[in-house]
Amino acid sequence: MYNKIKKLCEENGTTITALCVLITNSKGNLATWKKNNFKSEHVRAIADHFHVSANFLLDVDERKTPAGEDGRSDEEQELINLYWAASPELRAAAVRALEYPERPARVRDTGEKD
Repeated sequence: MYNKIKKLCEENGTTITALCVLITNSKGNLATWKKNNFKSEHVRAIADHFHVSANFLLDVDERKTPAGEDGRSDEEQELINLYWAASPELRAAAVRALEYPERPARVRDTGEKD
């Protein structure tokens, strides 16, 4: 993660030392960062600073997912779009499935065409 953050610093015309001081108010954490040891609040602050997701910094998601105004990833927005495109019955079934994941949702095919 250190190298990824260092690269982001270079791309944005700053140094990782300056970022460390900005985020932690100290250069002392730089040695810890070089060992890829980051506090979770520092990861969040760095992600916010560079407008990327914490998952991107943590290599959970290789895309630079912008932390937009609403903070939604592309996948989250796609789920929202699919939800609103579905029939009311499918939306209700989806909500039930998420509220009660241990019970399978029963969806009745109404024969509606897309």
